[in-house]
Amino acid sequence: MTLWAERADKTLKDSLDNCQIAEAICQEMQNISGEAMATGDQEKLNWCNYYIEELRKIELRKFDEITAHTFEYMEQYSKRTEEEITQAKA
Repeated sequence: MTLWAERADKTLKDSLDNCQIAEAICQEMQNISGEAMATGDQEKLNWCNYYIEELRKIELRKFDEITAHTFEYMEQYSKRTEEEITQAKA
């Protein structure tokens, strides 16, 4: 978790893939959290909630980075050749 938080993702796809993995982990942690609630295990519940919150903070920061990168380089993503523009008009 720390390595992912501290390292910049090399591509937008990598960043999105890592966020999806983190969200899958959060979902599993919620299942564990539910079991902890059912058994009255407050320590495990607190542990789950802490890591869910931390993972989601990292995800949010990563999504902010993705968005900032996209806006910064928007022209590269939206440039079209004259041929593409002509085809789009047709």
